[in-house]
Amino acid sequence: MKTGYVGIANKIWDEVIRRNFTKRQKDILLFLWRLSYGCQQDVAIVSKQKYFAICGVGEGHIGQELKILTECKVISRNGSEYRFNEDCHLWQVSPVRGWDEEIFKTILHDNIESSKRRKLTDSVSSANEETYQKGKSSKASNLPKQEVKQANKVTEMVSCQTGEFEVETYQNSEISSEEKLPIREVVESENLTESATEKNVDFEETYRKGKSKLTEKVSPTPKKASRGAASERSKYSIKDSKDKYIVEIVNHLNDKAGKNFSPKTKNTIKLISARLGEGRTLEDFKYVVDVKVAEWKGTDREKYLRPETLFTETHFEAYRNQPFPTGEVLAKGGGSRSQNNKARLQQRMGEIERESQTGDAFAFASINGLPDGRNN
Repeated sequence: MKTGYVGIANKIWDEVIRRNFTKRQKDILLFLWRLSYGCQQDVAIVSKQKYFAICGVGEGHIGQELKILTECKVISRNGSEYRFNEDCHLWQVSPVRGWDEEIFKTILHDNIESSKRRKLTDSVSSANEETYQKGKSSKASNLPKQEVKQANKVTEMVSCQTGEFEVETYQNSEISSEEKLPIREVVESENLTESATEKNVDFEETYRKGKSKLTEKVSPTPKKASRGAASERSKYSIKDSKDKYIVEIVNHLNDKAGKNFSPKTKNTIKLISARLGEGRTLEDFKYVVDVKVAEWKGTDREKYLRPETLFTETHFEAYRNQPFPTGEVLAKGGGSRSQNNKARLQQRMGEIERESQTGDAFAFASINGLPDGRNN
């Protein structure tokens, strides 16, 4: 790590790209990296969870996302301290669906080659520009026009031949306006110019065809991890966590309502996943099930104790905010208050009649608040 930027190893970037993180989870990781590595420390200090809203994760979602990242061993938490786990092989996060190791290495190799070609081209261009600027030394401007032209020719010849900047030697020499360069030197200068031009053309053509010898030595493809303890550590992913919630929710509904719904039904998975994606918790689902079972079980509305009724968006919101019933609903069909009272009275009268037939006549007196007439 160096001051001024956050240094993250390429292997960690590769794993973050490869793993199936949600957008919120990636935002949390970037936020923690900035606060830890970006501040020259191993931990990020976030005193309140609501501060994660800075990176775009609201209070309704941050608790669930932090819990998942912790369960999947991507981060660890100790109070307000958050630590990123650099041991990527311990992450219990499955790869993205479209991941292909070979294609990724091919793309990576192409970009490394492109970077090398650009750096080499920029280096050559910079050296040529520097040579050209030095060739226009202010000392040459004091010579007559004809002498300046001749001095520039000599400068170009020397630059191509030696690659060194020996301009001042020739510009400081006194060249007569009537003196001409020897024919042999002019011919050599032309040959050198043509040779340098041909070399530049060959050099550019080599890079255009992608036949540069500056290739990266790519390490062989790592072998797939053998089945065993390592694969057992990574078999639970974020998707697996969601699947476990779905199974627990459906089992809770079956237990409370006396049903036998399957957690593998496509529509059930879709409904529960949509609510989880909105930030709903396991406790929210259990409350909705419990409150509707208390209201509908034993009535003609019991048939609606099913996922497609309870877990749709509009129903779920209304049921979650419904107060829990204070007493048992006796009127079948969930009628009005008068219907419910009538049903209670009819049921109680039936019980009294049955008790009187068995000799328990005191029950009638007890319901009216009278003494039962028995001697103590």
